[in-house]
Amino acid sequence: MNATNCRIAIRPIVVMALIGTLAACGGGLSGEYVGSDSGRGAAMTFKGKEVEIELMGQIKAGTYQVKDDKVYLAVDGQTQVARIRDDGCIHVDDFVFGTLCKKK
Repeated sequence: MNATNCRIAIRPIVVMALIGTLAACGGGLSGEYVGSDSGRGAAMTFKGKEVEIELMGQIKAGTYQVKDDKVYLAVDGQTQVARIRDDGCIHVDDFVFGTLCKKK
């Protein structure tokens, strides 16, 4: 196999790897995030584009979208914005949720 054929054969593999990496970055959140600094029983569970929010025994369902380092949570016609910290935890700037980190 000459150099030209080798480049042609490798190019699709590199493109697919790049697409997979970009899809993983923009794929959103998954799993359960629990309150690390509150005793209120706050938790959020992300599945696909849906989120379940549990607070003090009540569960609400909604949707979410990740843009840059923010999570836009839409529940009951209201949108709440949370920030994704460098450590991967989610911080909601209110007294109720505080910081939620992925459950291990």
